Order: sequence, then C-alpha cells, then structure tokens
Amino acid sequence: MDAGELKSGLNDLKLRLDEIREGVFDVSSKENRLKQIEEDLAKEEVWSDLELSQKISKEKTALEKSLASFKSAEEKVSDGLMFIDIAQEEGDEASIKEIIESFHEYGKISI
Repeated sequence: MDAGELKSGLNDLKLRLDEIREGVFDVSSKENRLKQIEEDLAKEEVWSDLELSQKISKEKTALEKSLASFKSAEEKVSDGLMFIDIAQEEGDEASIKEIIESFHEYGKISI
C-alpha cells in the first residue's frame, strides 16, 4: 500500500462514518439522550431513588462509551488524513511509511 491508497481508503472510511453518524448510529439522538440523563440525575427524585439512579447511571455509562468509541474512530480517520497530507507535502517518506504501518498494525482499514 502506498500513501495514495491509504488516503483513498481513509476518505472512503470517512464517508462511511459520516453516513453512519446520523443514520444507523444516530449520534445526535444519543447526545440528546445523554444530556437528558444528566439533567434527570440532577433531580432529587431521581438521585434519591437508588434503583432508578443506578438504572439511569448505567444507561449514561453505556451512551458515553458508545459515543466515545465512535468519536475516537472519526478522530483517527481525520488525524490519519491530516498526517498523510502533511507528510506528503513535506516529502517525508519515513512518516508516510509509519502512518501506513500504524493503520495496518491496528487493522483500522482494509484496502
């Protein structure tokens, strides 16, 4: 794989993530629900009810983990595109090779 193939793969992955963001994964709904949970947890009738507060806290944790994982994937793709652009502009073949290897090593994309 060369820098062009990696960049193409990352761009394809970025497009897929963009489609998933508001489609299947529905980030905005998850963020809105998380905000509502935080507001609910601040209410005395919720935090004073141990069973209810535990249930809501569990949902909050699951949403936070889910959103963090998705956003981490988006950031890695975005960072990869940025780093590959910078390395190409500077003609830094060692960095390009390192970027390619890091994506192969972690199996983040397949081209």
